[in-house]
Amino acid sequence: MRVDAESSRIKPVKAPRPATSFDRFLQATRPPGPCPEDRHCHDDDWEAKQPTLAGLVGEYFDRADHPWAYRVVFCESSGKPTDRFSEAKHPGSGATGWFQHLPKFWGERSDAAGFDGWPINHPRANVAVAAWLFYDGGGSRHWAPSERCWRNR
Repeated sequence: MRVDAESSRIKPVKAPRPATSFDRFLQATRPPGPCPEDRHCHDDDWEAKQPTLAGLVGEYFDRADHPWAYRVVFCESSGKPTDRFSEAKHPGSGATGWFQHLPKFWGERSDAAGFDGWPINHPRANVAVAAWLFYDGGGSRHWAPSERCWRNR
């Protein structure tokens, strides 16, 4: 609790969220910075140097959840474990990448997941934010519209 100087009222102070294992992992593995959406800052073989979807799912999702992640990616964007980048973008909603993140939520969610300023189509950010949503943001409900596809696949 603290006293607000202007109104002399006591206001609760929001305690910081305890670090989760995902937070600790993120700090240990985060690369130095994002690449712009058009990837102009990278050399011609930037994409070839990226980890595969399987590699990123392995980094950010628990092993038991890998099958779920692959099913969602396939249903959302036709992504395959050997892919290194996704050009998938829904023409109406703008949902982008393997996990089809919505642009209207990207800023808030990517910031909360530790990827503030990263483009929505960056492979690492796309997967990491999906993992954050899954583990810290309500589970699979974010992909409910495609559940018919991935639930029993």
